[in-house]
Amino acid sequence: GIHSDDDDLLLIYTTGHGDSNTIENLPGTDIPLETLRKMADSISYGSRVVVMDQCFSANIADQWHTPNSLFISPDWKDQTVSCQLFAPRFWEESSKIIADGGDFNNDGIVSFQERFSYAASYYLQHRDTAQSLFLPGEKFQDKGIENTTVQPPFESQVVVVQNKEELEAQLARLRLG
Repeated sequence: GIHSDDDDLLLIYTTGHGDSNTIENLPGTDIPLETLRKMADSISYGSRVVVMDQCFSANIADQWHTPNSLFISPDWKDQTVSCQLFAPRFWEESSKIIADGGDFNNDGIVSFQERFSYAASYYLQHRDTAQSLFLPGEKFQDKGIENTTVQPPFESQVVVVQNKEELEAQLARLRLG
């Protein structure tokens, strides 16, 4: 099982095609958003950041909203997403964001708010009818990614999960804390 405590950051990033109920990857590999949320809710955390980068993802923002969470979507409710415009900028190296003036308070740390603003400004310039969503819980403390201590075994590469069974297998092997 997963062992975490109140100082752990749980970061969930989803991408792919989507509708208001599922993340659609390859045919037959859909992951119901309700299933993903229930699995994530079973994990204790200090802070949780959920970045959903698929069409209609903002429609379920309220289901992910907790006092210690942050929900991010490139688009607003009932809109399609162009993840090729948002994700590369959001996940950009912090040094590049800082060099481009994205560290608004000049503290040398790129917060999720600064990362989001950096990506959203570019994204909104290239979309006609887009409005991005940044929804922090009232107790969420934005320390960014750089202030997170990573303990082994941390994956140095992205782990691709195609279906519910693969997601359960990945969650079962995690040891946080």
